[in-house]
Formats: sequence, structure tokens, C-alpha cells
Amino acid sequence: MIRKMMGTALIVMILLNTACNGVEQRAEEVRLPMIEIPTIVTTPPVTEVTAIVTMPPVTEPTVIRTAPPVIETTPPVIETSPPSPANNVVVSDSPLQRASNLAAESMNSAGVDNSWALWLINANNPMPPGSSPNLTLIGTYNSQNRYLDSRAAPFALLMMEAARNDGITLTLVSTFRSIERQTINFLSRYENAISRGLSPDAAFDYTASMIAIPGTSEHNAGVAIDFNWIDERFDQTETFRWLRDNAHNFGFILRYPRNTTHITGIIYEPWHFRFVGLYHAAKIHESGLTLEEYMGVCAGDNSVVAAFRNQTINR
Repeated sequence: MIRKMMGTALIVMILLNTACNGVEQRAEEVRLPMIEIPTIVTTPPVTEVTAIVTMPPVTEPTVIRTAPPVIETTPPVIETSPPSPANNVVVSDSPLQRASNLAAESMNSAGVDNSWALWLINANNPMPPGSSPNLTLIGTYNSQNRYLDSRAAPFALLMMEAARNDGITLTLVSTFRSIERQTINFLSRYENAISRGLSPDAAFDYTASMIAIPGTSEHNAGVAIDFNWIDERFDQTETFRWLRDNAHNFGFILRYPRNTTHITGIIYEPWHFRFVGLYHAAKIHESGLTLEEYMGVCAGDNSVVAAFRNQTINR
């Protein structure tokens, strides 16, 4: 098509040129050589497409190696200790064991510890005139110091420690009491009984059943402790049950059990505990006897009681 158009245009130009020159010539067919016009083939550029192949990441599996737990077993350590001289019980290193060791230091050839502590103090068996115990401070109560015989004091302290370990608090309401203080306590209760209409003799006997006559009280000797609550209902408490079951291991006994007033001369006092040593405390606890029964009730010397009775009633 392009070649044909270019040929036609050339013929037209020749004819025009001939006409301008005024030469009338017979138009001859003019054959023009064919001009090869190269064919331009336009092809769109080839764009190489880079193929992006996305491969999923190769995740190496994590190997979790679980080893069976190593359980170390240690054979139990069984601690053994020599039997207690009081109750022949094997115990660990504790206040109880230390009490046993302490008792062993005073043990005689018969296997009895603290033989000095087994002596009867009651209305028929007063303290020797002028006797005064060597005292050791073991605590306080209402900001007042509380003392006990120096030989009994370490056992009381160990007993209180053992009670604390078991969640029990032992309160020292009364320990050593001087003759003077005992006299004041007795006369105060006696006057109260008189004011309620009792005769002097009846008031004296009533008071003596609750408060020992001065010189015949275990408190005067520094070997007794009144714990926590001066009331019969104390025996309904956990503290009393602990004392009932454990005090003898430290050399103390419930001194005035229920229904024994006809033997001891003192009403039931679940709060009153007396030191007699580990050996004798174990025997008395096992037997259920009072101290009078254990030792054999003896009349002894009641002159102190008679003198104090006369002095009180006739003053």
C-alpha cells in the first residue's frame, strides 16, 4: 500500500512539471523502478518475568526431651534418746528431753530425781518454822514478778515452753506467796464469811477449805503454781487438759483433785499444780492418788493450825 501511494504521487509530479513547461508531450507511460521500502515490523518488547516462587519456610521441629523426674529418697532419721526417768518414754530433743536430762542430774541411786521435793505440806504438816525457800524469777503476772523454788523453777520454765510449742499459754496467776501475804488472803476471806452471817468457827473452817492456813500452804514453800483461771470451770479449757496430760512429765501434779477434800482438806482446785519431781509425778499421775494417799496420810504436827485458829477467832 505504501509503495502504490508513493508511485502515484511521483506520476502526478511529472505531469505537472510537463504542463508548466508548455511542452505538450504525449504522456507516455512512465515506469518507475520499484522502491523497496523495508517493512518495519514492530513487536512489543519481551519482558522477562521473573518468577518469584515463595516457598514456605522450613521449620525444624523442636525436639523436647523430657527426662523422668529424679526423686531422691532419704531414709527417715529416727532420733532415739535415753528413757525418761519419770515415765520411761523415748522423746526427741525438746523441752521434755531437757527436763529429763535435768532430772538425771539430781537422780539418786534409786533412780529418783529431786527427792527433796517429796514432802507433805498441809494443815497437819506445816512448814518448819523459819523456813524460807531460795527463789528464782520465772515470769510476771499483772506486772508483778512470779517466783518459784530455784530447784523447781527450771522445770516450770521448760513446761511453759512445751505448752507454747503446742499453742497453749500458761499464765502464772500465783506462785510463791509469803506468810504475810498468805495471812492477808486468809483473813480477807474469813471476814467476808463472817459478814455473810457465818459463826467464827464455821467461817474459819469454810475459809481454811479454800485458802491454806499460813505456814501450811505449798505456795509458802515455793513449790506450787496457780495457772490461768481460779475457777472450777478451768477444767473445761484446753489449757487444763494440756496440764492434766503433760504436767507430770515436768514433775508437777494436780494437787487437789475433784472429790478429795476429805483427804486433802482443800476444795477441788483444777488450777493448782505442785512440783514433786519427775519420778514421783509419774507415779502419782498413773495411780490417780492424792499426795496424802501416795505418801500415807499422817497426822503430823497440827499445833500451827490450832494456834492460828485461836488467834483468828479470838482477835
